[in-house]
Amino acid sequence: MWTAAQRPDAPAVLTPEGSAIPYDNWARRVAGVTRVLQDRGIRAGDRLALAAPPSAAVVALLHACWEQGAVIYPLNLREPRHRWPERAGEADCAALVLDEEDGPDAGGVPQWRVDDFRGRAEEPAADMESPDGAQWAVVLHTSGSSGAPKRAVLTRMNLTANAYVSNERIPLEPGDRWLLSLPLYHVSGIGVLWRCLLAGACVAIPEDGAPLLDAIRTAQPTHLSLVPTQLQRLLAAPSGAATLASCKAILLGGGPIPPGLLQRAVNAGLQVHITYGMTETASQIATSGILTPAELSNPGAEPLFTDEVRIDVNGEILVRGPALFAGYLEGNVLRQPVDADGWFATGDLGRIGSDGKLRVTGRKDNMFVSGGENVQPERVEAALLEIDGVREAIVVPRPDGKFGARPVAFLKTDEDMEWAPHAWRARLREVLPGYMIPAEFRPWPADLAGGEFKYARTRFMRLAAS
Repeated sequence: MWTAAQRPDAPAVLTPEGSAIPYDNWARRVAGVTRVLQDRGIRAGDRLALAAPPSAAVVALLHACWEQGAVIYPLNLREPRHRWPERAGEADCAALVLDEEDGPDAGGVPQWRVDDFRGRAEEPAADMESPDGAQWAVVLHTSGSSGAPKRAVLTRMNLTANAYVSNERIPLEPGDRWLLSLPLYHVSGIGVLWRCLLAGACVAIPEDGAPLLDAIRTAQPTHLSLVPTQLQRLLAAPSGAATLASCKAILLGGGPIPPGLLQRAVNAGLQVHITYGMTETASQIATSGILTPAELSNPGAEPLFTDEVRIDVNGEILVRGPALFAGYLEGNVLRQPVDADGWFATGDLGRIGSDGKLRVTGRKDNMFVSGGENVQPERVEAALLEIDGVREAIVVPRPDGKFGARPVAFLKTDEDMEWAPHAWRARLREVLPGYMIPAEFRPWPADLAGGEFKYARTRFMRLAAS
């Protein structure tokens, strides 16, 4: 373990039960898990599919894999359980790790489901190094909000580079605690582990299924990663703002942030940093300092690699640099979607102001034309989320014979909120042009709980057209 020799007494992991494990003890535990991996035939370069919520055993497994050079492939726990072996086989994994304990002799490793995935592949596995020689560390699904998810390969160099600049922007040091409040199948969760390893800080693991506010009260983290919906719910809870006020840094990202939410957070004295990032860049692309009231009218985030972010002639954000992923894993082929100069087109639209800050305006592939006018759904969604009682909002196009397409809004509201499309349209007309006002409002799909990082817009488009 990187920090064990430098700060052996610093806490590495805080368990849900409140036990702080110092780095020297943690290094011995990880070494034990590494021996279990070796005994079970896991070699450097093998891929392990992981279908388990965060726990001390799971974090030890990830650290052991990265120590010996195995590659982790976290699976989306919201997918049906019977699909997990299929997903592992598609990615040519050597084993599937589940969430049940294997017993006292397992060395702290969760139960193994060792199917003969390697024997299924007729083609040889893809090289475990990127073209520049960097070793793979993790394969993550992209969000798939605008299309089919892709498998993005991140190397140790990618994760280290992003963690290093992130820790410069948001200071993290031994003794600090970062709550693992985001799932490991999202880059935000993996990023917490890597930043703490690099800084010698502590990963605080919440109890599986515990309400977020309870987890924060129990772990008392100094650092916290949240998506806007999480922050919204926390601020609405009694004493939520007071609980969050003890954090030295709250990293807020994962989607558009309603201005009113930022206003409430800053007014409550919270140390909020807004961030923009993606799976393909090992987490953050741009992150602000602590927001001040003066910045709320036009908040932006400074690129972490200032010379590796630019805007093309069409307004699309391009990135490159050491944190940029190795490529997409397609079968056994690694595809690198960059141009001749190494620039990756993010698919996001934005601008860089004279102050050097990046401001994201929406997804390029979400924009649609209605009556000859460009509609950016994220702008409409942000306005809807400013309405009291609206908790989630997705705006998608519905085919229309006269206008080509019309916006349709799906809303998740408070249970006691009156369904009032006329009032909502009147409110939106105060801040949006007429062509952006939704032609129809529909209730949130009953089978979607809400609070996800990103939603598959293609599903909402099918619902709007039906």
